[in-house]
Amino acid sequence: MTDDIATLGRRFFESQDIRRGGPDPALCTDDYTAHINSRPDTDVQGHDDFARLLYAAFPDMNRVFDDIIVTPESQVLRFHLLGTHEEEFLGIPGSGQPIDVPCLAILKIRDGKVARLDGIVDLATILQQIGAL
Repeated sequence: MTDDIATLGRRFFESQDIRRGGPDPALCTDDYTAHINSRPDTDVQGHDDFARLLYAAFPDMNRVFDDIIVTPESQVLRFHLLGTHEEEFLGIPGSGQPIDVPCLAILKIRDGKVARLDGIVDLATILQQIGAL
């Protein structure tokens, strides 16, 4: 396994923090699919649209990686999203409250790129931490 493949998952998510949106398309296959929580499957552009909404609501959002498990065909990443609720999120006005949200992502790798993301973001924790629950 090359170093590039071993670090692909981290680079995939760090590119989102840099771009303040979805992943760098250069890291994704042409037929990339993302499935995040119960949202319908989407392509790179749909993932970017969703991520931009999240970064708009939590403009200082970043992630801290807890575990990364790597195989030649997939990567499992467990991390926390950290940020401050500054703007509207799901109709809830900015609260100024910090978030620390556990997340899990499984990336399917093909030809050295991410072909599929299956992600779980603990939405209930976000809503609780911003005072909506």
